[in-house]
Amino acid sequence: IVGGLHGISSELPGGLDDLIDVLIISNNVTGAADSGFRFGALDADSVIARNRSTGNGAHGFDIEQNEGLFAQNNALGNAGNGFDLFDNDGEVSLNRSLRNLGYGFFADDNSGDFDLNESYENELSGFDFLDNTGSISGNLSADNGMQGFTFARNDGTVAENLAFDNGSFGFDF
Repeated sequence: IVGGLHGISSELPGGLDDLIDVLIISNNVTGAADSGFRFGALDADSVIARNRSTGNGAHGFDIEQNEGLFAQNNALGNAGNGFDLFDNDGEVSLNRSLRNLGYGFFADDNSGDFDLNESYENELSGFDFLDNTGSISGNLSADNGMQGFTFARNDGTVAENLAFDNGSFGFDF
């Protein structure tokens, strides 16, 4: 999918619609004026997997609330964050964020699982969490412009993550 406001979205005139029991798999979105993928809530039975978002005008993946499985997606060269998961209660695994102008991964509120994700050469931090009560494990952050991992508040588990050659701290709590 090339161009448009968003490549794939649940945006309606009254706001974002929630997705229930959906599978969004193996799509490539590039050149959207705003985010490549833009959704309201994804329920626990929804899966977004093996998608690619490149060169879009805002975030690669912009999700208000994730309760489902978000796996094996790639965000490359977007004008905002690679992955902007405002509220994550689900599983975010095996995703890759590379050379985005914002954060590699951003979550305002994480009570789910972030595991085995990779963030490289993003303009800001590789991973940025405002409030973590979930699990952050086995992730890699390298060569990002700011910190590898930032936490405004952490009451969850942060284990076995790696941070190399980032512009500032590897881990900032």
